[in-house]
Amino acid sequence: MPWDTDDSSGLLGHFTGTITDSWFSTDADYQDGKTVCLWWTVEVEEVLQEDYEGQVPEEVTNMLSIGSDWLTEDRETVTHKKGRSKFHSTSVYGKLLNIVLGKAEGYSQYNQGRLIEAELTDGGDDVDIDFGNLESVLQKRGDPEQAKIWNGLRFEFRGMRFNYGKGRDGNLMMSGSKPMPARFLGVVEDAKLEPAKAASKATKATKATAKAAPAPVAEERPDLGTALTTVNATEAQTAFLNGALAEADSFAALSKAAFAIDGVSENSDLLAFVLDQNAGLWTYK
Repeated sequence: MPWDTDDSSGLLGHFTGTITDSWFSTDADYQDGKTVCLWWTVEVEEVLQEDYEGQVPEEVTNMLSIGSDWLTEDRETVTHKKGRSKFHSTSVYGKLLNIVLGKAEGYSQYNQGRLIEAELTDGGDDVDIDFGNLESVLQKRGDPEQAKIWNGLRFEFRGMRFNYGKGRDGNLMMSGSKPMPARFLGVVEDAKLEPAKAASKATKATKATAKAAPAPVAEERPDLGTALTTVNATEAQTAFLNGALAEADSFAALSKAAFAIDGVSENSDLLAFVLDQNAGLWTYK
């Protein structure tokens, strides 16, 4: 037995996943059900947590505190009953936004001279936050008060909890463990939806000109090996993707298997090919 201890909470915290649904709502177990929070449904793709022994869920639900006195009528947006237009930085959502906006480098942040420390609970090494162009992506999608701006975003998540120090009663105030975004991996819905939009436009254009123009000669599609070479897939990735394609019984199953292949998520061209349901890897089934 090694001279070491296990810092993991035993919960799944380190994985890659896509936020498939977002909403604002209360929870009966959080502050007596009187405080609105931001909720995410995250589809689990690849587990990166070493020594994780539990059953891997298809998806996890994550709750982020947003502060007090926020109200929602439609679960899609929130307004503050005192007219506040910004989320407080002591809330989990506020900490996330601070990193997005470049006001903080990590989730451990000072507030009014007091350090609120983020502690990893997945047993891994220290986390380096890398959000890339996430700020510009979110700003094009809407405002922080809109839950939907997070839908379709893919991240590497790390399990952590927040140490707020001692309360007035002298007891330590510690949040529960939750998976938090650590590395932005792109917008999954763009790869899924844009080809469909393009195909729809092409279909309409074809119908509009069918009577006036002769039918075009269909262009021969390259074989799968050539298509994968075009998106810079390695020989090992090509072999694994062929196997995944043969075994997959649905596009979702194929995507999940592909994400588990080393290096696929780091190759943007290959990733787009995998996620293109209308003209990508799935069409070779």
